[in-house]
Amino acid sequence: MDKLELVVRKSVEEDYDVVDIIINDRNLSDLLREIELPYALSESDEAECIAGNYEGLLPENIFSPSKHLWGESVFEYKYVEGKITLLDCPCGIPGCWPFQVKITIMKDKIVWSDFEQPHRSLDNWTYSEMQPFIFDKEQYEKEWKKIYFETEKNST
Repeated sequence: MDKLELVVRKSVEEDYDVVDIIINDRNLSDLLREIELPYALSESDEAECIAGNYEGLLPENIFSPSKHLWGESVFEYKYVEGKITLLDCPCGIPGCWPFQVKITIMKDKIVWSDFEQPHRSLDNWTYSEMQPFIFDKEQYEKEWKKIYFETEKNST
């Protein structure tokens, strides 16, 4: 099983908090940079800056009462039917540069699959080398609640 970690930090671009997604001790943005770099460079030498150029969503879009990480997309992050935006552009404008997945909730596990950057054709930018992430549902929920409660405690 894969391990999910959610880390709240300050945005690089703006003065607000965002949620980094860490999977198996690797930041999802870093993993995506490795995968996307060859595609970006094939478009243009200057396009290197778009590979992995993501930032996490706001905590209120990730944590309760939002069900975003449970497969119910927050309205402003709904682009492709059946998929959930996990990361977006550092500029803070929803939909500018989203990374999306399908989230499947099962009895004892959560699966992230069908990875997509909707602003790039699946023929041009593929994530076929990424295997689905399979999380233990209990660990996933525990991590969500742990960070949620820490976030709530820090905001009061």
